[in-house]
Amino acid sequence: MKSRILWLLLIPSVAVIAPPARAQMDGIQQELMPRDQVPSRARLRTSNLPHPGNDPDTIWIGHIDDPNFTAGGKMPAGGYGPYHVGRGPNRPTRGGSPVTIGSDGAWSFDRFQPGETDSLFGWWPIMRPFQSFGGSNNTDCQRPFCGLDYGNQVNYVINLGSPKRTFGVTGVWHRDPGSLALTDSIGPTTSAGVTSVTNPPPVTYGRNVQPVLWSPAEFGGTGSTASAWMGVRSGGDLTVKDDVSRGGTGNAFNGDLFQYQGNNGFNQVGSSSANGTDHNFPGYGSQMDQMLYRDVQLASGDGLSISFNYATNMSLSKITATNAQIGWFNFDPISPAETGFLGAPNSDGNFISSSYAGANAP
Repeated sequence: MKSRILWLLLIPSVAVIAPPARAQMDGIQQELMPRDQVPSRARLRTSNLPHPGNDPDTIWIGHIDDPNFTAGGKMPAGGYGPYHVGRGPNRPTRGGSPVTIGSDGAWSFDRFQPGETDSLFGWWPIMRPFQSFGGSNNTDCQRPFCGLDYGNQVNYVINLGSPKRTFGVTGVWHRDPGSLALTDSIGPTTSAGVTSVTNPPPVTYGRNVQPVLWSPAEFGGTGSTASAWMGVRSGGDLTVKDDVSRGGTGNAFNGDLFQYQGNNGFNQVGSSSANGTDHNFPGYGSQMDQMLYRDVQLASGDGLSISFNYATNMSLSKITATNAQIGWFNFDPISPAETGFLGAPNSDGNFISSSYAGANAP
């Protein structure tokens, strides 16, 4: 049996290095993240590239520790951006004297420039599901880490920076105009990047934006302009954002929230979908635990009547293979899900097992 491992990847947020590779199909994008190891530095081989004659064959890209280092005048002193990224020799030690001759060009995570306080140097620690099960036949309570709410990474926030660094939103439930938003991804834009029209409805802007197919009138009746929605728009659609003035993060409710979620469809490589990506937004994420609520103040003795229309669009398919189906945690996701090593599910009701539910499996 293979070890139960949750991979932890570090994802850079700096923009001065070449961006991550993307798989693109019909305008839908999915981030391709490294799988094999956590990189501490990046090496660029320049043998076949045009470069000055005094450039070495290998250039190291990473954190610049020395605020005065310019790589011989090839970059600003101290590197680029708030996280001081640049090229360097990556020769932290050597035999002889001096022992340390140049650690620039590598992420050591323990050498800081004056004023630096982010111990991660701008990287994002990301937990992704372990997918390599091989011939394992273990029931879900024996691999409960597959049932964690990985989709809640849409609420990602890290306790560094001011404001705190995040690529997420405070909650996926939000007020959305649905198909009433204007989709015009190639028209003229204002200085704010919004398509210019006369008396526009809420505007969709970006490139290759995919239309939302539901209308608020379906739920709120004629004249309804928005509905509460737990879905997200397609990547790059900036129609609706997590309002900063109301305590939000400023990020958009779109598929970019899931860009680091990875694959949890038991494919070690690639997507479950034949078109090359499982991020077919607009639509809904998976393995998420989100809540919609509103505080209401009532005087003593007051009654309250609530009515609303709702619709769900959930997948009706399910995996029945013993080594692939998975239940969920009802309460504590880090408590034991089984009675012992390769045992039966605990009887405390915390982990709801699909494997033991039989015909009633969710």
